[in-house]
Amino acid sequence: MDNVVIGLDLTKGKKEISVRTIFKDGTKLHDAYSGKVAVVSNGKVNIDTEFDILLLEK
Repeated sequence: MDNVVIGLDLTKGKKEISVRTIFKDGTKLHDAYSGKVAVVSNGKVNIDTEFDILLLEK
């Protein structure tokens, strides 16, 4: 089973989410809501979406 990160009630636009305990640096993550892809850097994902929800998966 793959890990996912769900973010609810987030700010629309730019977001910084800590994923250090779940995904390693360099991992490409896909946001199922926006379709955007972000890469984990320094244990975090920076992503800019028009939604207030994130569903990050490999």
